[in-house]
Amino acid sequence: MTPVLIIGYGNPLRSDDGIGWHAAQALRGEWPAAQVRVEAAHQLLPEMADWLADASHVLFIDACWDLVPGRIRSRVIHPEMSPAVSMTHHFSPEGLLADAWHLFHHCPETILVSVGGGSFELGEGLSRQVEAVFPDLLAQVKKSVQKCLAKTDCSKVKCHA
Repeated sequence: MTPVLIIGYGNPLRSDDGIGWHAAQALRGEWPAAQVRVEAAHQLLPEMADWLADASHVLFIDACWDLVPGRIRSRVIHPEMSPAVSMTHHFSPEGLLADAWHLFHHCPETILVSVGGGSFELGEGLSRQVEAVFPDLLAQVKKSVQKCLAKTDCSKVKCHA
């Protein structure tokens, strides 16, 4: 079992929508692979439920339109058991957690780290507001990972690669 799974998602060709993807790319190699698995994706997919089922803790990183641009929000999330959430084109983290529970009878502790986006237009770069908080985002995710690893009993999951 992987102690911590990070999934940074969003479209890096849609400006701030790609913040999760960019964060995952920046975090690759920060920890031994046996401790932390980092995945960058354009969107959440049903097959990711298998990844969640193999993790003790999960951190999702994504942009959101309902926060002030550049504001970072972290919150614990839980499975959304509504059938309407699952098996659609647009998966939510809560829907994937529900799928992991239904399919694999495992639901890891999960945190969603969201960054308010200023622009979701076509473009490879981040807006000034989001680019300015990128180092803070990475620091916050690293701190959350350390807390998750501290909760994990590394004697049961080869934490020392």
